[in-house]
Amino acid sequence: MKQKNRISGFMLLELLIVIALLAALISIAVPSYVAYTEIARAASCLSNRHNIEQDKRTAYLNNDVPSLVIDNRYKCPSGGVYAWLVSDTADLNYPRIGCSLHYGSVPEQGKKDYLILLNSNALNNTIKEVFASFTDYVSDWILKEKKMPVVNYTNGSSSWNSALYTGTDKTNLFQAKFWNGYFQFVNVKDFNATNKQISDFKVFFKHDGNGNITSDIAGVYLQIGGDSRIYFSNGTMIVNKHYSSYINTNTRELRSPQ
Repeated sequence: MKQKNRISGFMLLELLIVIALLAALISIAVPSYVAYTEIARAASCLSNRHNIEQDKRTAYLNNDVPSLVIDNRYKCPSGGVYAWLVSDTADLNYPRIGCSLHYGSVPEQGKKDYLILLNSNALNNTIKEVFASFTDYVSDWILKEKKMPVVNYTNGSSSWNSALYTGTDKTNLFQAKFWNGYFQFVNVKDFNATNKQISDFKVFFKHDGNGNITSDIAGVYLQIGGDSRIYFSNGTMIVNKHYSSYINTNTRELRSPQ
């Protein structure tokens, strides 16, 4: 009887040791497996970005016109968001696509100094600076928020005074957050939604081939007092004409006359 108890006790001790060993192995194996899986996802993401860049490079060489729409066939397997890091064809690094999780978060562009002066004499330069700052900001926003800003789908625009919204509609609250973020991003004194010198200010987004809003800026409209400017993505500037004259009746997209 005593012999039987000793055997049972010995077997229980063995079982506990085996369980402890298995737990130790699992604690080593699981993190390794997770790390391996993430490495594989990062490699897949890298391949996606390479393919996008190759597509853009080929399209530019063939058509001599850059395409800034990122094909939604390519998706980061870890849920990251793809965005342009280098979209200027004059840059030797063009084209360069970044991922919010795996590579190329947008540099701290909030530290840039944008020369935005709210007076009519400086409006030609200011509208260019506004366009540049919005291009930087939208890339930064998408990488951080992992979603597009809310826009007016009748013409693909978003308006400067959205920042003043204090109601409960979640869509408008999201727009308010977007514009508050923009004014903070630019960080120019008195450049905000309460400035009475600004009569109107809108940013217009491009559409893709299916009519969906993209993250690319089609143009910006800024009116200071009675003077206004429209600045298009191709560098065209229109003086003292309303943006409604340049909304395409079919696509509802802001289009340059040139």
